[in-house]
Parts: sequence; C-alpha cells; structure tokens
Amino acid sequence: MSDNILQLNEFFVEGGNQKVSHVLLHITEPSTPEERNKGYFFAVCEISQAEARHINKLQGIIDEIENKYYELPEEADRSALEIVLEQINPESRAFITDKISLHCTVGVLRQPRVMFSCYGHPLLFLFYKTRHGTYRLMDLLEKNTNENNSQESAQLFSHLIEGNISSEDYLLVATPHVGNYFTHDRLQKIITSRPAEESAAHIERVLKDLKSDLSFGGLVIFAAQPLPAQETRSKSSPFTKGSSRRSLNTLFSNEERTASTLAPSLLSRLRNKIPSNRELLTEQATSPIANREIPPPPAAHIKAAHVYPHRSTTVAPKKSATSKLTVALVPLLQHGVALIKRVLWWIIVVFIAILQHIGQFIVAIFLISTNFRGKRRSIMDGWKRTIRSYRENFHHLPLTTKIIFIAAVFGALGFIGSIWYLHAAEQKRQATAHDNALIQTIKTKRDSAESALVYHNEATALTELTEAQTNLHALPCRTKLEKETCVALEDELQNLLSKIRKMVVVQPINLTTWNSSLPSDLLKIGSKLVAYSSASATLFSYDLLTHEQRTIEINPSSPGFLAGTVPKENDFALLMKQTTLLKVDPVDLSSKAMDIALPHEGAKVESLIMYNRRLYSLASSNDQIYKHDTIKTGFGVGKEWVKDASADLHDAGDFTIDGDIFVLKNNGQIIKLTAGVVQPFTVQGLDPILGNAGKIWTYNDITYLYILDSVNKRLIILNKDGTLNRQITAAEWQHPTGMVIDEPNNTGYILDQGKLYKINLK
Repeated sequence: MSDNILQLNEFFVEGGNQKVSHVLLHITEPSTPEERNKGYFFAVCEISQAEARHINKLQGIIDEIENKYYELPEEADRSALEIVLEQINPESRAFITDKISLHCTVGVLRQPRVMFSCYGHPLLFLFYKTRHGTYRLMDLLEKNTNENNSQESAQLFSHLIEGNISSEDYLLVATPHVGNYFTHDRLQKIITSRPAEESAAHIERVLKDLKSDLSFGGLVIFAAQPLPAQETRSKSSPFTKGSSRRSLNTLFSNEERTASTLAPSLLSRLRNKIPSNRELLTEQATSPIANREIPPPPAAHIKAAHVYPHRSTTVAPKKSATSKLTVALVPLLQHGVALIKRVLWWIIVVFIAILQHIGQFIVAIFLISTNFRGKRRSIMDGWKRTIRSYRENFHHLPLTTKIIFIAAVFGALGFIGSIWYLHAAEQKRQATAHDNALIQTIKTKRDSAESALVYHNEATALTELTEAQTNLHALPCRTKLEKETCVALEDELQNLLSKIRKMVVVQPINLTTWNSSLPSDLLKIGSKLVAYSSASATLFSYDLLTHEQRTIEINPSSPGFLAGTVPKENDFALLMKQTTLLKVDPVDLSSKAMDIALPHEGAKVESLIMYNRRLYSLASSNDQIYKHDTIKTGFGVGKEWVKDASADLHDAGDFTIDGDIFVLKNNGQIIKLTAGVVQPFTVQGLDPILGNAGKIWTYNDITYLYILDSVNKRLIILNKDGTLNRQITAAEWQHPTGMVIDEPNNTGYILDQGKLYKINLK
C-alpha cells in the first residue's frame, strides 16, 4: 500500500496575557529511518491561570513523552506511545491541580494511522469525505467526554485513541477557545473548501484580528492522495474512501482497551468485551503485505514554526564546562531574544494604533469642518454616543470598582506628577549650579580685566572682558536674584569696556540740513564746506563764516562725483567725474576741466589725494596707486607708485597720505605703504573691531589717523603706530559718511544723511 502524503499546517496566535492563557505547540520531525517508521509526534496544549513554573513543567512533560516515544521499542500488544503514557501518568499526577486549567492533546501520526490522548476539552474534529464527494464532521471526543472528565483528577493521559485517516480527509487538533469564535459548520467550510495551508493561515488571521488576551493554537492535518507514480501500489491498500469514519467509529472501543491498561481499576470490566490489539496484529500479519519489508513512509509536508527535529538522548557525550555554560545560556538568550521581539512587536502595534487613531481623528475633523457628504451630524452623534456609553458604563460600575478606579487615576496622576516634580527639581538644581558657575567665571574674568587695566595692558583686559560678555549673554537670568545679578554685572562690564574702548559721547551741533538730496561726502575749500554725491551733479555749500548756503549744478548732464580732494594750501578743490577732472574755485565755486590720464584704459578711480602739489589716485581694480605730476593743463599720466607685489589693494575704498600711505579696505583692514612697500601695521585696543569700509584721513603735520566708521556710528582716532587714542560717537548719528577734520582747532565736521554736524575733538 502506498501511504498518503501528510500535510501538517499549524496556526498560532499569542495572546496579550500569558497568565490568562498560554499555548504550547510541538511538532517533532523524525531524523532517521527508524524514527520515521514511528511517525510524527505532536502536542497541542493550552494552560490557563498558570505561572511560569507550570508552563515549564508542562513543556518538560511533553519533551519527556517525545524522547521516550522514539527511544522505547514497540511491544507486541502495546505501542510505544501507550507505554510512555503509562509511565508518565504517575510522575505527572502532582501537576494536575485545581488552580490551573489544562487542555492538552498529544499524539503520533503514523501513516495512515493516528494515535492520540487528551486531557481536558480540546477540539478534535475529523472532516471525512463521503461516497458522494461531500464532507461530514465527526467530533472525536464527543463519545468520550464523560469518561474523560471522570479521570481528569486522577491521571493526565488516561485514554488512548487510535484510527486511520484516509486520502483527502482532514484532521483538526486545536485549543478549546478556538471553538468560541468558529462554529462547527464554519470550521468545516473553511477547512474543506481550500488547501490546508490556506485554511490554517485564514484561521490564524481571524484569531489574530481579535487582539485578545487569549492564546490560540492548533494543527490542520490533511491526508493528500499519493502521486500518480504510486497508483499501482495503492490499489493493494485495504483502506477505501470513507475508511476513516469506519476506523474512527471503532476508536473508542480501542480507547477503552488502552484505558484499561492505563487505569485498570476503573475500566477493568471492559477488558473481556474488547478485541485485543494482539488479535489485530495477528490478522494484519496474515495479510499478503505483512511479510514485505515496508520502507519508511515518505516525509510529510510541514508548514509550521514550531517544528523541531528529534535528537536522540540515548548517547550523551561528556560535555566540557564551556559546553555546559553554552547549553545553560542558550535558553536564556532565546528567551531574551523572544522577549525583545515581543516588546518591539507591541511597540510597533501601539505605534500603528496611535497613528491609526490620529488619522481617524484628522479625517473626522476634516469631515466635520467641511460637512463632506453630510457626515458631520453622524460623526458628532457617534462621538456623543461614545461619551454617553462611557458615562453609562462607569455609572453602572459597582461603587467599590468606581472608588478603586478613581483612586487608581489619582494615584497614577500623583505618580506621574511626582516623577515630573523630581525631574523638574533636578533640572532646576543642575541649571542653578551651572548658572552659579557661569557667574563665578564672569566675575573672575572681570577681576582679571581690572588688574590688566591697572598695568595698562589693554589688549589682555579687552580679551577678558569680551569672554566675560559672551558668558553673560549665555546666562539665562531666570530668577529675580539672577536678573539683578545680571544687570549689575552688565553695568560693571560696560564701565570697564568704556574705559578700554576710550569711548567719548559728544553733543554735536547741527549746522544745516540739506533735504533736497543726500550728499555722501564732504570737503573744505577755504571757509566753505562742500558736500557732494556720486548720484547727483549738485554741490551743496555752507560758509563757516557767513553761514551762507548755496547749491551749484556742475555739468548736470553728466553723472555725479566719484572722488574729491583739497591740497594743503586750500586754494582749490579737485572733483572727479568718471574720466573728467574738475578744478573748483574756492570763492565762487566755479569749475573748469583739467587733464588727467591713467596708464591703464578702463581703470576706475576710487579716491583722490593731493600731496605736495602732486595728485595720487587709487585704482583698486588694478591693485595700484598712481602718482600724477602737475602739468600746465592739469596732471600727467599716472605712474605706478606701489612696488610691492604682496600689496593686496583689491576692494580698497579710501586712502590718505602723510609721507606714508594708509589704505582702508572694505573689510576694515588698514594697509600701510612706505615708498611703495608694505609695512607692518596693526590696529590695537579697538573694540568693536573695524569691520567695514569708511573714510580715512591724515596729513604729515597731523598727529592722529582719523577713521569714520559708518556702521558703528563712530569717529576712531588712532595713534600712527596703530594704538587706540579714543573714539567719538553721538546719539544723533544714524549713518555718517563724510568728514572734515580741523585738528589745530580740535574741530570735526560730520556729514550724516544730509545733515551737517560740528563736533569737538577733545
């Protein structure tokens, strides 16, 4: 006879509470031909209201049954499973208690025969095919329920049931709670209408969607027809279609015979009524196929995660200490990995649930706000019903439950509040310690700056004060005391900075305001101050003696003035318009054109200076300063004055001459040149540092170097070695752009957005 090809498919759903319900699934795959002759061992158990020690004990019982089954030889009148269960029952009797609920099935699949024993009320259904091609359901435990219950308190496995499974028959072994969610008819329809693998997957999917605290598990076993190549041998099989029903109708008589072996005191009266297994074996021995050497049955097709290959325990090699340690650690690691997987799985489930609820809430808000398809009312009614349901459910709770619930809520809030308070207190303590350390650092740097000032080490004092100010700006100043401390420290640092900066605040005198335009530069011709702009051809004049104001248009068809200068003799002024040079008379401000030529065509003049009756022009685009000698018609072709290739005059904005040349670049850098060669020059003690272009001026008989900083609204006065002498500022200044310095009279004139100011330089 050709054996059917068994298909074993499991379904398993782990519940949310292991103590409420825990399922053990176990399928053993034989490893050797001898073990394959004994078939496939399986166990499906559910244990409820149990602790971890109960679960471990049950797992140990199942492992012991498996090992002994494959190790013990078969006897003439008893199978190895029957012998094992007879040995296990006395040992496991103490395991049966009133505190735990156990439903368990252990058995063996030996094609085409199945043997199993049960405890409790598991599900054991056979779906057999009739001659008409339809399926019917047989509950394999229905006739045995009363007798089984009578033995539950005495032995774990007191009954052994065995029978055949024919081709295309299904066997369902499941935990009892599966029956709470599937009727018998529905199980029959699910299992018999599709492949066994899909049936198991469908049942698992439905049970998983319940998200219950209960665990579920089971096996769907299908006896598939043999392959066509085996048809010749299968004709000699004594089992025909429907033989499963006839065989399993006699299961219970066979079970009663087995029960007399396992529990002789209770069922000994049935011994003489039941044909012995020896007679059945004798009958089978007379069959023509009994004398054949039966090869091991074909391997079953198993679709399960809880399948384990059997490993023989008869020969146990001596283990080293490392091996023993490894064996001890492996279960712990497996348990840890399983726990981590479970935690990660629940985190993912919770996260997905949160996202799902957020999405549903957003959709509901959208539907309410837009009343899409008139769903606003239904959503609002649904929310009201939900709130009312919660309220009514809470109202119907017993008073004790309400008190416990309210106490739990307040306890949780108190616990969360205490954690938050302790966390906030710790953060406040750390912040206070950090602030105190920062305040101490600021005070230390302040004292260091004061000490440096005593010894006139202004550079060190400025560095210390700059770091102190940086720390002070990082101080949050939360409390009232900290705010007072911050204000006091700020005042002290500002006073010290004022000493280091040598900042002088003056009260300027507004001489006049030119509202018609915004001239940007200023020069002095005789007693007149003349303002001009690169955007206009208009000159604005203010007479310092008569206070007379004039406005003169010079060649209005051409653009404004790029640069201007006045010689030391103060007998005329030069104004540059693109490539045209104008000479302005100091009396009537009349002008005439003069010649000027640059050695490079297209060079743009940024600034002009008259020195010793020679004209110097700055062309930053060419990195050069040109020197122009005086001729009858003006000034000759410029000669390159800068001889140092390292002199970077690119992006220079203004320059001045006192024998040496000082060039002010747009980034605030000052370059000193002597005889065309760059000289070391560093501005010292200036705070804030010069970071932008402005105006620079000095002369050979002038003591200081004057720089107008438009952005920081100050007039910087430097000694010619680069050290700071003092700084002058005024509250009225907005964006000063032009200056004229009269050092012998300690007077300065500042042009600021069309306003002309006079200041005292002392």
